[in-house]
Formats: sequence, structure tokens, C-alpha cells
Amino acid sequence: MNGDKKQCYAYAEKLLEMKPWLKFSDHDWILISRPDESTDDPSDSFALPDNDIFCNILGNAGKVYGVALYRGEVGLHSLLAASQEAETEAAYLNFSGSQECITLYFDPVKTILEQPFADCLEPEYLEKKGKVPYFVEFTPGYFPHKPKDTVYKKTAAALKDLLAVLKQEEEEDFFALMDSDRNILSASIFDDEDGEDVSLQEVPHPVASLYAMKLPVLTDEEVKSLTAGKENKDGLLIIDSCYTQPVMNDDDVAIMPKILLLIDEKGMIIEMRVLSPDDDLHQQLVGALKSFIAKKGIPGIVGCRRDDLMAILNPFFAAIDPGMASNIPWDEVDSIYTDIQKQMDSMSDMDMPS
Repeated sequence: MNGDKKQCYAYAEKLLEMKPWLKFSDHDWILISRPDESTDDPSDSFALPDNDIFCNILGNAGKVYGVALYRGEVGLHSLLAASQEAETEAAYLNFSGSQECITLYFDPVKTILEQPFADCLEPEYLEKKGKVPYFVEFTPGYFPHKPKDTVYKKTAAALKDLLAVLKQEEEEDFFALMDSDRNILSASIFDDEDGEDVSLQEVPHPVASLYAMKLPVLTDEEVKSLTAGKENKDGLLIIDSCYTQPVMNDDDVAIMPKILLLIDEKGMIIEMRVLSPDDDLHQQLVGALKSFIAKKGIPGIVGCRRDDLMAILNPFFAAIDPGMASNIPWDEVDSIYTDIQKQMDSMSDMDMPS
């Protein structure tokens, strides 16, 4: 192990000794910031600086033990998306394919070796008894994987800060005084003459992220191209996306292709695209809409549940002013993904994105 990785594992072992999941559930997020070190432009539309960390402690439910570290506004978007997914196969795939975070897990060696993250186990822990630490990196569009060496420096700094916050919280018994049903623990860390000062407060639990504000949207020209000379219809358009099971690309990297679907009022797939991590979602969505409208016309009612798709489509919706369907049977849409995955699995010669 290099120095940063060794430091990460040293902090991980201290966390295992502390067992913070005995106090915190996976809903009790901890936000850690270092205001003096922020380099973000105050005029930026993001509310959360990139060096702020959301810590999601796992283990209170007695199933998965560890802590997930989400950085900045993109991380908050991932965390919120994960917490709002239903417990379905499609939701699990979306979780695996869309998250952007580093997660520290604790499991017995035998358990780790029997799961897809076996290569994340460091050789130093092969003979250890009980739960041992290992790190998994989540990158959108890719199957969760062993972290790149470059991530350990920032991860070590985040774990060091988390340990300091947990120690301060324990001294003040701060969490016990909080309204934990509505708020989360926020900690600011400042360097001073005596080392570090950790200031705790409770803040409202976040319910939305500004991440979508950074996504490209349909331009006026694109909206005109989609709608010019096209007939308006009363039909329903369902726009949705979901990640699939991982496949290997030409570089022997496990990617999770993203299915983009446009479905009509009869539940028929009018447009389906299989996207690789390098595909431009904005351009792919424009192309899919052009194809749909050419076949079915401009829809009168639209159903969409994905924030990233909605952010891109808002100018289009403003132009056509459709009714927004609120009673879409999303479980039936999810079943479509299951059928697609079965077909993909059975077609061994199918060309997958690379």
C-alpha cells in the first residue's frame, strides 16, 4: 500500500472500533465542511462546495456496514437519488450505475471473496478474523470497482474529518439533543492555533439538489426543430431511463449501459437507445424525441420520473405545455427493463457500447 492508502485503512480501522452505526442510521446523514479551504466561486449556482462531504453511515439495519462518502453537489444528487429509489431490481441497477461516491465497507474476508468486490480486498487482510475494511468506488455508468490510487488522498482526509466529528459529537452528546426526524448533523472544521476546532449544528435534511442546474438543456433551436410543423396529439409519452446489468467493453472494463426509453399510451416502446458512459444524454434524448414525434406527433400528456431527463426537457415541456401524468404505473415500466435485460442476456453476439 502507498502512504495515502495506508492512512485510509488506519482510519477505517478506527471507525470499525467506534461502531458509529450503533448511534446513526442511514437516514442520519453527516455534512462536513471546511469553510476556510473552499475554493468554489460564491456566484456559482451550486449551493454545496465541492470540498464538502456528506457521510452516510451504514449498519444500523444490521445488513451492510460501513460509510459512504459523497462529495459536493454531485454527491448530494447521488445520495438523494439512492434514498428515493424503491426496492426493486431496476432501482438496484440505477443505484449501482448512477452513484458517484467512495464507500468503505466492513465484512468478513469469506463474505468479501464471495462477492463481486473480491478484488477490493487488500492482501494484508486475507488472514484477519472478523469484519475487515475495504473500499469500493462508484462512478456513473460503470460497475462499482476498486478505487483508483488517486482517490485515497482525499478519502483519507474525509475519514480523518469524520473521526474528528464523531469524537466531538460524542463529547457533546450532540445527536441526542437533535430533532433527528427532520434535521441532519452539520459540522464545520477550522484550523486554529491549538489544532482544529469542530463546530456542530443541526440543519434541515436536504430534499433536493441543484445538480440538474448544471445539465445542458434543450436550446430554442432544438425545441423549434422538434415542434415545427408537427401535429399535436392527445396521447401519452413516457420518458424514462434505467441502467442494465454490467457488461465488459473492448477495454475489459465493466460498464453499465443505460437504456433510454420512450413509450406510448399503449405501453409500446417507440424508441429505445442503449447508451455507454461516453454517450451524450442530451443529444441522445433529442434524437429519440425526434423519432418519437415523427411517428406519434407531439404528446398531450407526459410522464417522467428522472431528474436528469426532466432538467434537459424543461424547455421542450414549456413550449408544448403538456399535462404531466402523475399516475404512471412505474412498476410496469420497470418490468420492461427486466424483459430487455433477459433479451440482452440471451443475445451473446449483441453489440454492446464500448
